[in-house]
Amino acid sequence: MEMLLAMAVFAMLGLATANVMQQVIRSDEISQDAQGRLKALQQTMSMLERDFGQMIPRGHRDAFGEISPKLFEYGDNLIDSDAQGIRFYRLGWLNPQGRLPRGAIQQVIYRLEEGVLQRQYTLYPDPVEGEEPISLDLLDGVTDLKFAFYLEDKWVTQTDAESFPKGVAVELELEDLGVIRRHFLLADGYTQEEPQEQEDNNGGNNPGSGNPGSGGSGGNNDTGSGADVGENQT
Repeated sequence: MEMLLAMAVFAMLGLATANVMQQVIRSDEISQDAQGRLKALQQTMSMLERDFGQMIPRGHRDAFGEISPKLFEYGDNLIDSDAQGIRFYRLGWLNPQGRLPRGAIQQVIYRLEEGVLQRQYTLYPDPVEGEEPISLDLLDGVTDLKFAFYLEDKWVTQTDAESFPKGVAVELELEDLGVIRRHFLLADGYTQEEPQEQEDNNGGNNPGSGNPGSGGSGGNNDTGSGADVGENQT
């Protein structure tokens, strides 16, 4: 009888220990997932800040060499985005010692595809017809993507894109964290002609040119809503 009682006690202790171990392992998995999610979100915000901080006013050039009056493009389903998408040009694309046959201006695209925020870019500012952009998946679990622009001392969601904004707001809606909105201050002091002149000096879309051009404009500043990410984590 005493032997059976001792076996029952040890069995109960074994089950309790196994449950505790399972809870510890599960808690560690949840913690690792949360850390990975936060890291991906921080990397995404850092990428957005670098791109928008060096955004320049430049129109898209078509196959006939005509330059669009729009200094950037955005809108619903742009570039086959599942929500809003945006296409613009930025400076500061590194080209150490001019080894690569391109300038320092890069075409950048942000779009949403099947719940994943993607960053796309092309090898040249004005790619040839049929050239597919290179895609990088930044963040999953995104249900919506919206943009707003700071023009004439106010935030607007509708613009003809023929005026260069002072700031860009990016709003992401995530499945687990809800809505996150970040404001990015753009570099000022540019005219519409300056980026084009600099591109011409750098070789632009000519694969035979190897000049790297000048670097970024130092516009990587947030307009004060950097706490948005932390607030949404709580």
